[in-house]
Amino acid sequence: MACVSGQQVLESYPVFPETTILREKLVEIEQSQVGVRELTGNNDGKDVEKYQRYVGIKKYQPYCAAGQAWSHGQLDIPNPMSGYCPDWFRANLVYKRFQPRLIPYEPRKGQVFGIYVESKKRVGHIGMIKEPLKRSCVSTEFNTNGFGSDEGQGVHNLIRLYSEFEVVSDFVGWREYLKGMKDATKNK
Repeated sequence: MACVSGQQVLESYPVFPETTILREKLVEIEQSQVGVRELTGNNDGKDVEKYQRYVGIKKYQPYCAAGQAWSHGQLDIPNPMSGYCPDWFRANLVYKRFQPRLIPYEPRKGQVFGIYVESKKRVGHIGMIKEPLKRSCVSTEFNTNGFGSDEGQGVHNLIRLYSEFEVVSDFVGWREYLKGMKDATKNK
């Protein structure tokens, strides 16, 4: 059932002040999109189409990954630039279901998680951690219905259990992690 094979998962990495600030900015950008709604409920509308164009997918296609690409791109955070969910988990992994870990997974703001969709037999939806909690998180997700059916399809904050996550990647902290590792290696 694994959606990503052979990808090394980063076990642990330090918290860098610059990264913390960048995470907060990414959360702010995504929060500015909460409330966007589809025009007709068919993956359409001015803002939805902005996300789709950003990654080069056509109108009416699912845009959960495209919205993440657009948000990361507003801060020049390198990302897969893809509207295809599995592309977000080919690198920068920090968690993968069923992979043994030496230390527990530590969720952080700005990390992108993938939800396994049985009908697709792969990760078929992604979202971003807005606020880590004890066993769950507040997430920001594009192309969802929100908490109530009357909210409409669009961009919403939801509550997600960590147990729902198939895989998690971190594009915000990766550059700082690599720099920190390089600096640590120089000092040895």
